[in-house]
Amino acid sequence: MMAFLQMIGEVIFLSRFEIGVFFLAAGIHFLLFGKHRFDFTVSSKSLKQGHALNEFSKGHAAESTTPAQLQPVAALLRALKPLLRCGSTQKVFENEIRSILVSSQVCSSAEAMLVSVLEGLGRAAANAELLSAVRGVLGAAVVPGSARLAELLLRNYMGLRLRTNFEQLLSEVEDASSASGSKLSFGIAALALQSALGAKDLEGSLRWLPKLAGQEQQPTQKKLLQQLMQHLATFAAEQESVPVVLNELVKCNFLVAETLEPIFVEAAQRGDLETAKKVELLAKDQGVVLTPSARCALLVGLSASGGSQHERVLEYYQSILSEVDVLTVHTKAGGIVAEAALRLNRDDVLKLLLRDCEDARRVGLLKSFGVAGRIEDVRRLFKACAEKSACIHNALLDATVSSGGSASAIGKVMDEATNSGVADVVTYNTMIKGHLQSGDFKGALKVLAAMRTSGLKPNHVTFNELIDASLATSPDTAWAFMDESKAQIVQ
Repeated sequence: MMAFLQMIGEVIFLSRFEIGVFFLAAGIHFLLFGKHRFDFTVSSKSLKQGHALNEFSKGHAAESTTPAQLQPVAALLRALKPLLRCGSTQKVFENEIRSILVSSQVCSSAEAMLVSVLEGLGRAAANAELLSAVRGVLGAAVVPGSARLAELLLRNYMGLRLRTNFEQLLSEVEDASSASGSKLSFGIAALALQSALGAKDLEGSLRWLPKLAGQEQQPTQKKLLQQLMQHLATFAAEQESVPVVLNELVKCNFLVAETLEPIFVEAAQRGDLETAKKVELLAKDQGVVLTPSARCALLVGLSASGGSQHERVLEYYQSILSEVDVLTVHTKAGGIVAEAALRLNRDDVLKLLLRDCEDARRVGLLKSFGVAGRIEDVRRLFKACAEKSACIHNALLDATVSSGGSASAIGKVMDEATNSGVADVVTYNTMIKGHLQSGDFKGALKVLAAMRTSGLKPNHVTFNELIDASLATSPDTAWAFMDESKAQIVQ
């Protein structure tokens, strides 16, 4: 008897302990997540009211969600989100959707509500089970009933990479469109083309082009169409099917400058000048003015076609690109023009090339030739710059120092920068670096003194150069520079 009572006591004690743990957990949950209600069960009402759901299969045209429908939409979103998080099945989703729709007495506008729900969830939230549930609730009504709902389902299928579901629904939508004699919506046709391009299906891509032709487009849709046409053009160039695609683009009135640009870029990368020339002639026949990027890509193709092409490059540049800031639009093309002009002693072309671009582009060009050790070409580019800012002078000075130029050559560049009134801290630091590289520590100190005389203060780069150079020969001098550097930082 005592053993029995002792056992009962232990059970009660353990139960009290577990209850205490439960209330402790509940208290912690309240403190951390007080704004979130507990949701121990998911509502799944019985299907006794299922006879009312027959209205879903009547094919009502989808309407925009009315204010009266907003509350059920919010209820649906609240119910579906936890189901999505826990990975519920299609049946659970269907039951929840039917239950809320029936209790809200909005069966006749179910399509519009489900459109709002899918839009509210966003692209990344829906899963395959929920999408199947939406189709299960509406049945065949989803195809002829609402183009927007079909588009949302297709978009989600594509995002989830459910290609079989995508193709099946797309086929149903296309059959319904043919039967009714209506046009597919722009959104659905664009998704179909996007899917075909993603599958590397050129034939399928060309089949969907006419479906997009002649449709009115919003600004965002115009941008999407341009992106799709560029994708198609790039794909055609990769597949060496440019003529076929161009013919279809002409038929559909989609041949625009932005569409041709990727064809030129792809042809230039492969050195296929013949294709680029054919496309250029077609554009001219169709009255399409090529974009600056496309023209620059064609110039790159000219330079890669073999042999000495400098004369052809300059001829093309002066006839087609003379009013374009080539260095900004296409850096590689700008370098090709500069190379041809330098080789043919065409300083007039260099001046034209460097006329309109920003200093950063000019400096980049000077540095590219300086890195190659072509100091004379750097000087010619420097002279071709109409306005010579501190950056331009510094680029020439750096190239002169890096190429191991003589003290007189470096000094000449420095004097020109000083006399022009554009010498800055970078200019003096470069001079100091040049003297130190040649072992002229006294010369570096003279430049430091000149920097201070001009009213400029040495910075951490200045001190680092001087400290590194003086550590081996004069530690006391290095410490003095360190102290000065620290004092300047404090100020």
